[in-house]
Amino acid sequence: MRGQISIEFISLLAIALLASSILVSALADRSAQFNRASPQSEALGVAQKVAYTFDYVNSEDNVSKKLVFSPDLQREYNITVGDGLVSADYGEGDANFPTSYQGSLISLNSTQAYLVEDGGATEIEG
Repeated sequence: MRGQISIEFISLLAIALLASSILVSALADRSAQFNRASPQSEALGVAQKVAYTFDYVNSEDNVSKKLVFSPDLQREYNITVGDGLVSADYGEGDANFPTSYQGSLISLNSTQAYLVEDGGATEIEG
């Protein structure tokens, strides 16, 4: 009788371990899908960063700020700044974010680094 109970216990333990490993695997796949940024949300983050930088520089006199984009971006973004709006093109459309910058139209690229000064941005070495 003891041997039969031990075998039943080991069998139930094996089934429980198998079920939990399947559940953990499914949750890991879901987590990876959830954490992967969509192109639109990543482009919006890029636009927000640019808008913050231009707003910061325009809020103070004689201020400059280095604008460097993350090397971990999933794609290259073409960014346009002007008329109170930052627009990041992500291929399927544009992600827009408001800014206080009202100067001339400025074009940026997420593969470059820039020095943002009052009235514009100058490309610099990363």
